[in-house]
Amino acid sequence: MKEYKLNVYNALCETAKSYREIHFYDVCRSIGVKHLKTQEVLEIMNKFILSNPSYRAVQFIDPKRPAAAQSLFTTLVLTECE
Repeated sequence: MKEYKLNVYNALCETAKSYREIHFYDVCRSIGVKHLKTQEVLEIMNKFILSNPSYRAVQFIDPKRPAAAQSLFTTLVLTECE
């Protein structure tokens, strides 16, 4: 896995220590990542979920915007389910 993907993964793990709901886009922006391809988001998400099995991936779509204009990068939320 490339360094920038590992940086995102590590930031997600750090955020998971204090939050039950993690907005993928916000975490990426906080470390300076402006965009990721869908395949990269999926790779990072799968790695995170494997190491944190209590989290589930949810995609929050804004009903006011066309679904085709909303990417996984901006709408992915990782939520802890107990």
